[in-house]
Amino acid sequence: MDDRRARFLEQLRETFRVEAAEHIELVSAGLVALERASEAERAPLLEQVFREAHSLKGAARAVGLVRAEVLCAELESLFAAAKGDGLRLTPEHLDGAHASLAELAVICADPSGDAATAATAATAPAPARPAQPAAALLSEAAEARPTVPRAASSKDTIRVAVPRLTGLMRDTEQLVGLRLSATSLAEDLRQLAETMATSHDADSSADHVRALSALAATAARDAQVLAASTDLILEGARSVLLLPCSALLGTMGSVAREMARQLGKDVELRVDGEDIEVDRRVLDELKDPLIHLLRNAVDHGIELPQIRRDLGKPERAMIVITVAAVQANRVRLTIADDGAGIDAKRVIAAATRLGIAPGTALADGSDMDATTLIFESGLSSSQVVTDLSGRGLGLAIVREKVHKLNGTISVTTSPGRGTSFHLEVPLSLSNYRGVMVSVAGRLAIIPSASVVRVFRVPSEAIASVDGRPSVTMDNHPVLLAPLHELLDLPGPDQRVQPATRSIVGVHAGERRIALLVDEVRGEQDVILKQLGPLLARVPAIAGVSMGARGEIIPVLDAADLVERAFGRRTAGQQSASPAAAAAHGARRLLVADDSITSRSLLRSLLAGEGYVVTTAVDGEEALSRLHTEAFDLVVSDVDMPRMTGLELTEAIRADALLASLPVILVTSLATPEDRRRGLEAGASAFVAKGNFDSGNLLDIVRRFL
Repeated sequence: MDDRRARFLEQLRETFRVEAAEHIELVSAGLVALERASEAERAPLLEQVFREAHSLKGAARAVGLVRAEVLCAELESLFAAAKGDGLRLTPEHLDGAHASLAELAVICADPSGDAATAATAATAPAPARPAQPAAALLSEAAEARPTVPRAASSKDTIRVAVPRLTGLMRDTEQLVGLRLSATSLAEDLRQLAETMATSHDADSSADHVRALSALAATAARDAQVLAASTDLILEGARSVLLLPCSALLGTMGSVAREMARQLGKDVELRVDGEDIEVDRRVLDELKDPLIHLLRNAVDHGIELPQIRRDLGKPERAMIVITVAAVQANRVRLTIADDGAGIDAKRVIAAATRLGIAPGTALADGSDMDATTLIFESGLSSSQVVTDLSGRGLGLAIVREKVHKLNGTISVTTSPGRGTSFHLEVPLSLSNYRGVMVSVAGRLAIIPSASVVRVFRVPSEAIASVDGRPSVTMDNHPVLLAPLHELLDLPGPDQRVQPATRSIVGVHAGERRIALLVDEVRGEQDVILKQLGPLLARVPAIAGVSMGARGEIIPVLDAADLVERAFGRRTAGQQSASPAAAAAHGARRLLVADDSITSRSLLRSLLAGEGYVVTTAVDGEEALSRLHTEAFDLVVSDVDMPRMTGLELTEAIRADALLASLPVILVTSLATPEDRRRGLEAGASAFVAKGNFDSGNLLDIVRRFL
């Protein structure tokens, strides 16, 4: 194959990848709907999934993915039989269809990669078909779709409507005239400056003044036109990144179905408001939190059919995801179930075991009730610890991710009637309003959505509560945190005490603090620039923006500021990030695994996060090291010679000096019985190797350190 044809095929496959993802999503949503459909609704749904499977089959054939074509043909035959031959689709039929879709998703996500190649090689070649001209193939595959960059991932591409691109180009072209005007204005100013430098005539000076006034008027007019054009272009560029929420929520039905079937439950998912458009980057960040909440609802909220029947409820439970615009630039997502609600007594009991004091007042005057406690890291009322639930990490992760989006999360619950989680996030990550402050001679921006109020207080109004400074805000004492301390900047001269102090009250979820700043400069529009992967973990900094004079101004992460100000620690919980842990000395981890490959993988993964890692070949060696060295956490395999991971965990829990040491079991065993044994042995968390994810393991480690 020559280079030109290879490049063409690669481009064609990248275009196919975008198209295939849409077909698979639509078939998946159709299959979920078919399970709940009435007789009148079945025919159009069958027609839809049949057409999608047929279209995907043709696209797979065009790029030479034989295995994908075979799978599509099987789906097509199944749907055709259900359409015309009276075949009744059973749960077994639908399970097989979902399994085929899962395999298709793997193949189509990387049509030029190893998965697609292996799948194609493992299948006999398809019968020869009439060749199609290359130009026709490319035209058919790329119709109404943008050209996809080489080696682009699904997060790097987006389909854009042609009118949006046309409007963006039209607005951009208006800048050409402004560029010419600016060039001419600069030349006129240069010539005037030269004339003024050589002229000393009074009449000439008057002419110069008039010329300067005319140039100033021209510059002011251009500035107004430039401002209007810039606003149009920014709005157009933002609209290009907007996607309907259906792009995120379309697959949630399959997630709910799979989870419900695993747990023996009957659940129907309904989505309202999925046509509302949100920034693609926001949707990407919301995917994991929404899946966490959906699993939480199915696993912990929804009762078994028999229990629901005994309670007088419909056996089929309902989960509703609602999307609604609440402000000009914010959107609210609500996940509501009609399950059992939150058991406050069990939550409070779990919090008490962790050393969290429920019912006591926070620094903002609110109480730590069950609805706020559930977001605490490490807290879970579940009786079973698995890789998906029971660790008390899911809701803590959800809150963290929502806060990183400059959003908020809250929960309402009614015993026996259900629970609703409310997420409010910005429509776009790029622009919002921010409060400009100065601190330690530097400028910083606090997102307005996180600001409760801005005010000044007399210096003598700063009081002390429990040994920490506080001020009164909305009739409640609130923790006062000097912003320069949270940012590790030098403080002001203590010999100079101003009569009044500038305060910015901020919140993250239910928690509030008062930030002490040098000066509040006002509110302004902010264009947020991400820090990039190398600086992604800089504490308290969400990104940067450019000031009026071209200076770089940090945009602060309000949720991180609140967390740093409280500096709270619960039992078994230390800093959530390796960077913070390193500031207090590197944490020491012990890894026990009889497989050299697994040991090397875990050691490399954990050491890369800044932890000091020691390894042991089995439980016996690990226990010996624990008796002679100090460690902060143990990561252990289960099936090991001499002493298993379960026996090691039991020995740790039986030792008074080691009993509180967190133990994470990483194992290929994944049956409910194995998980029960791990829980009984005293494991803090349980991760199955079959679902092993490095990010998941690191999140667990951070929550226990």
